[in-house]
Amino acid sequence: MKINLWLVTPPFFIVKPEMKLRTGQTGTRLKDQDSDIVVIAKGGGIAVFGSIIRIGFNFIFRLALTRTLSLGLVGLYFLGTTVIEFSRILALLGLDYGLLKYASIAHGKSDVCQIKGYVITAFKIAIPSAFLFSILLFSFSDTISVQLFHNPDMSKVMRILAITVPFTVITTICVFSTQACKQMQYRVYVQDITEPIVRFAFLGIFIFIGYQLMGALVAYIISVVSSSFLGLYFLNKKLPFSTKGRITRSQVGDFLRFSLTQISSRVIDTLMRTLDIFMIGCFLIIDNVGVYNITVQIVVVGSLFLHAFINIFTPLISELAGIGDFKRIEKNYKAMTKLVIVFSLPVYLIMILFPREILMVFGKDYVAGAGCLVILAAGQMVNSATGAVDVILNMSGKHVLSLYDSIGTLILNIILNFFLIPRYGISGAAVATSTSVVLANLIRLIQVYFIFGIHPYNLSFLKPLFIGTALIVPFGVLRYLFSFELSLPSFLFIITCYTGIYFLFLKLIGLSEEESIIFDKIKAKFSL
Repeated sequence: MKINLWLVTPPFFIVKPEMKLRTGQTGTRLKDQDSDIVVIAKGGGIAVFGSIIRIGFNFIFRLALTRTLSLGLVGLYFLGTTVIEFSRILALLGLDYGLLKYASIAHGKSDVCQIKGYVITAFKIAIPSAFLFSILLFSFSDTISVQLFHNPDMSKVMRILAITVPFTVITTICVFSTQACKQMQYRVYVQDITEPIVRFAFLGIFIFIGYQLMGALVAYIISVVSSSFLGLYFLNKKLPFSTKGRITRSQVGDFLRFSLTQISSRVIDTLMRTLDIFMIGCFLIIDNVGVYNITVQIVVVGSLFLHAFINIFTPLISELAGIGDFKRIEKNYKAMTKLVIVFSLPVYLIMILFPREILMVFGKDYVAGAGCLVILAAGQMVNSATGAVDVILNMSGKHVLSLYDSIGTLILNIILNFFLIPRYGISGAAVATSTSVVLANLIRLIQVYFIFGIHPYNLSFLKPLFIGTALIVPFGVLRYLFSFELSLPSFLFIITCYTGIYFLFLKLIGLSEEESIIFDKIKAKFSL
C-alpha cells in the first residue's frame, strides 16, 4: 500500500503553484537534470529520511540503556564505543575522504575503471591498518584503561570491542565509495537503517535474557558486522567485483598524499568531537561520561540536516571545484545553508528552552546535564549557520589551510578542557567544545570569503532567524511561568505548538523557487 505523506502534510507545509516562482515567470522551473539544487535535494531527501530513522532508533537504544543499566555502566559503554570510533578514524588514514574527492572526479568523467582503482587502493591499505589497530587496542587495553581513564573495568570493554575495528573500516570504505558515485541510498540503507535497527533489536533480546553491559556490547558487535557485509553487497551492486580497476602511479600518489593530509584533519576533527568525553573520563568519575554523552547525542538531532546535506554536497563541490566553477558552488552553498537553518533552528531553540524536560526522558540522573545541553545546542546552532564551510576548503585545494585551522582549534579545546573540566565539571567541557566549534567555523567562514569570494548568506537567510528568535519571547515567558518541570504530555504539546507556529509564519512570508524545489524533493522521499 502506497502512503503519500502529502495527504497528511500540514497545510502550511504545502507549496502552492503561485508560490513557486518569484521572478514573474510562469510555468517554468529548473530542470531536474540541469539543477545542482535538485541533485542536493534528491540526495538530501534520502539522507534526511535515513537520518531520522537512525536518530529515532538510536534514541530508543539509549533510552533502553539508561533505563536498564546503571549510570556507571552507561558511561563505560559510551567511553568504549568512543575509543572504537577514534581507532576507526586512525585506521582509515584519511582514505575515506580521499575517495570522496578523487572517486567523485572520476565519476564526473564516467570512468568506472578509475573509480574502481581508487576503491581497490583504499581497501589494500585500510584493511591491514585496521587489523593492526585492532591488535594494538586489544594488547594495550589494560594500560589505556588504568593509566588514561583510571578505570580497570574499561579494559574488558575495549578488548571486546577491539574486534569491530576492521568491520567499521570496511563499512566506511563501502559507503564512501558509493557516496562518491552520488548513490546516497546505499549509505542510508547500511548506516542509517540496518546498523541502528539491528543494534536495538539485539539489545532488546539480550536485555530480555538478562544481560546488561555485555548484552549492549554484543549487540554493538553484531550491528557493526552485519553493516559491513551489507556495505560490501551494495558496493558490488554499484561497482561489481568482477570489474577491473586501474589508476596510474601518479594518481595513486595524488590520492595517498591527499588522504594522508586528511588523516591529520580527520583525527583532529574526531578529537574535537570526542576529546571532551576522553577528558571527562580522565578527570571525573565514569558516571559523568554517561550524562555528558546523552546530552551530546541529543544535540546531534539538531545537526541532522547539516550532516545529511553535507553528504551529498561534498562530491558535488569536488566536481565543481575541479572545473573552477565557484559561482555554482556559492549558489549551492547558499541554498544548502538556508535549508539547514530552516529545519535545525527550531530544534536547537527547543533544546535551549526546555533542557530539563528533554533529559528527564532518560531519567532523573541525567537532568544534571541540562546546562551542558543549553551550551552545546548554542554552539551547534552557530555550526549549522555556517554550513559546509570546511567541505569547501577541503575539496577546493585548501585542505592544508583547513588542517592548520583544526590544529589551532584542537589546541584551544585541550587548554579549555584542561582548565574548565576540573573546576566546572561537564559544564566546563561543554563550554570548551562550543567555544572551539564557534571560533573554528567563524575563522573558516572568513577564509572562504577572502579566498574564493563566496559566503552562504543573503537577505532571505534572515527569515527563519527572525521567526525563530521572535518566538523565543512568548515561549520563554511561558517557560518562566512554568518554572517547575512540565509533564511529558504538556512538554510535547508546547513544542508541537512552537514548531507549528514557526513553519506557519515561514510559509506566510513565502518560499523562494529553489526552496520550493527542495521541499518538493524532500517530501517525495517520504512517500512510501
